[in-house]
Amino acid sequence: MLTAGLLTADPLTPTAAHADPPPVRGTDTAESLVAHFAEGPAYVDKSAVTACAVTDPVSGEPPQAVAYRLDRIAIRTWLDEPDVRTRLRSALDANGGAGIGIDTIGKVEFPDLTADHTVQPVWYAELEHAAPAALIRTARALWTPPLMTAAPVYLMAPNGGDTDGGPLESWPNGPPEPTTVLPPDRADAIGAGTTIAVYDMGMPVRERGNWPPNVTRLDGSDVEIVDAEAPALVADRIWNGHSVAIADVLNTVAPGASVEAVRITEPSGVPTEESATRRMASTLSRAHDLTRSPDLAVAAFGTPGCAIDPLNPTRGDLVPLGLQMVADAVDHYRETLIVASAGNRNTSRRYYPAAFGHESVLSVGALDTTEGAENGGWTSRSRSGRRADFSNFGTWVEAWAPGVDLSTRHLIGVSFAVDTDPVMGQALVDGTSYAGPYVAALFAQYLAANPGTPAYRAWPDIAAAGAKCSSAVGGGVAVTLTTLDAKPNTPPDPGLPPMC
Repeated sequence: MLTAGLLTADPLTPTAAHADPPPVRGTDTAESLVAHFAEGPAYVDKSAVTACAVTDPVSGEPPQAVAYRLDRIAIRTWLDEPDVRTRLRSALDANGGAGIGIDTIGKVEFPDLTADHTVQPVWYAELEHAAPAALIRTARALWTPPLMTAAPVYLMAPNGGDTDGGPLESWPNGPPEPTTVLPPDRADAIGAGTTIAVYDMGMPVRERGNWPPNVTRLDGSDVEIVDAEAPALVADRIWNGHSVAIADVLNTVAPGASVEAVRITEPSGVPTEESATRRMASTLSRAHDLTRSPDLAVAAFGTPGCAIDPLNPTRGDLVPLGLQMVADAVDHYRETLIVASAGNRNTSRRYYPAAFGHESVLSVGALDTTEGAENGGWTSRSRSGRRADFSNFGTWVEAWAPGVDLSTRHLIGVSFAVDTDPVMGQALVDGTSYAGPYVAALFAQYLAANPGTPAYRAWPDIAAAGAKCSSAVGGGVAVTLTTLDAKPNTPPDPGLPPMC
């Protein structure tokens, strides 16, 4: 039975801590995601109405804007659908949502792990357009682990950029820039025999995208639609071509690896926590059943989360629950390592799925290796570089790799703003989206040379030979290749101190 105290506790009562909210960061990205989202009502939460987040009590950093659906809520529990519905109804009624109808409630799971009560499933409840405050209050009221947890269904940002600037999205250092400079070559056999799944925006048609030779779509649905308008041929989303660039980072560092592109977006092209969860859960569960799990999975997307309790931020976040379920399952199977980009908001606030802290999820921040660049920034004899000024950081970021001015394959004949030169198949890109695949490719090289080693067991050896980063960035290990013929566990030049 639910107690009245549980459901009516009001963490939104104005206090000195958040009665007058400070400026909110990361708003451009959240607004862009909502503007492009066509599947239902969505909201940019700047914390003033919901106290979704407050100023960090330790760092003093302001809240991060998040975007989420107003017609969905995610719930993790072992309870059955009727009990989920009853508890959700009670929580809505007690928290300003008495008039909000509940439609379908569907379950997403890893069937074998649900059957033996190893990994809790996630339920997605369809609502009749909740008000933001009622939705967040309800999620907080239902957050009663281990019985149940609840959270908004977040819109996820592709990690090509999150700082200010750009008419449709935001970029760390401006949109992808056309270039004729090609990335360096490594031996074709590096990474051979390994498989990397890229969970992202999907690959465009070949006529529009300059595909690397080692990439395929997992199936025919994994197509990114580049809605460029003639005659301007301006991409409607800054993340168009995102998967092409990611695939070419993998192709540059581990040209022998097999790369499968998997689209995680809603039909509108915007990824949500639910759409990513459904795609990752179905493909990884099926791959496990067929004993064909990928060695590595790249997750170059993410979101911050609303606080469980804005009066006590140390309690943590209303994390994206479906992706948490995926991480739990991958951690149990021990067949795949998820390499997750840390995000580009220049904050130490946790960013998910990178910040889950699971052994089978590795978080990766971006380095600027362009100072004294070798091989176009792809290598560094110190194995390190400065933290890229856009990269998230903190004790939860475990690995660091190049993510500034990397030359990659990209779209053909498409501009990212009016009156700018089109990209003709090659571009300079920035973001933790590309640092993550760089690290995944190092794992592919290591696994190819050490057959039978699970990916999660490779990290201690790779990390031991990396450059230890300072406490200013939260620690972690920089693992940039020293030279083009180096191994992932080749140590840095002993005369060169870490730059991170």
